[in-house]
Amino acid sequence: MMMMPEQPPAEAPPNNELKDRIDKMAEYYIRNGPRFEQMTLMKQGDNPMFQFLKRGNAEHRYYRWRIYSQQANLSTDDIKERMAVLRNFKFPTNPPPSLSDMNDEKRVAEILSTLTIAKESIKSSRKALIQLLDSSKSPGRICCLVHQHTSQAAQKSEPFQRRLAVVYLLNDMLVYYLKRKTAAATPESASAEDAFSRGLMPYLQEIITCCLVNNQGGGPESAMKVWRVVDIWGTKSIYPAKHLQVLKSLVSGQIEDRQLSAAAAAAGSAGHMQQ
Repeated sequence: MMMMPEQPPAEAPPNNELKDRIDKMAEYYIRNGPRFEQMTLMKQGDNPMFQFLKRGNAEHRYYRWRIYSQQANLSTDDIKERMAVLRNFKFPTNPPPSLSDMNDEKRVAEILSTLTIAKESIKSSRKALIQLLDSSKSPGRICCLVHQHTSQAAQKSEPFQRRLAVVYLLNDMLVYYLKRKTAAATPESASAEDAFSRGLMPYLQEIITCCLVNNQGGGPESAMKVWRVVDIWGTKSIYPAKHLQVLKSLVSGQIEDRQLSAAAAAAGSAGHMQQ
């Protein structure tokens, strides 16, 4: 039977009964193949007890991770290591906002309120946000404000394109700071250019989640746009591979396996050509 594409780690549901049901279904999948899953979906598609079989369901990522980890015969230590990476995405404790922080909050809101996926909009927003970052004493605070804006956009069910624009903007900024780091004259100045990527990392999981939530009608094609951005961060070594696996797990549940395999093959070919 064909192996499931590599799946990033996912937390088990807190409900033990649901966890046992998912684990058992994963065993049936491994034993009988994807056709058994399709038959179960046809028969139990409206059954609340089997909603985890549907892409986009909160527990679907754990279901796929369970299948993959067993098919790949991952050791207990390997699973623990991957889960430790997953739990590294924790919000830092921010001090109470000062007057300058409140001014920053207003400015971030102004920048992001007019942002669209158009290249010129992303370019001008990047310049404005970088100017704010370069003058700020707390890049992490600015990253926190970007996260808050994205979270509010998700709560208001703003269009997917508006939330995707934030992900595109962050990608543009990460690549910009990477270029500045490469051109830095000293190790100290190179380290300073990492401040944005370090400040952003604790919020990335929530930002990606907020981008994808309530993505009705967008389907796999919309999710693939986010997946490609995360893949760029790996290609350019902006973030460690194990951390990017966690981010990809948030996206992969909304993407067909064939699309993931094709994207992975394309990325591999591009990497080979660059060597």
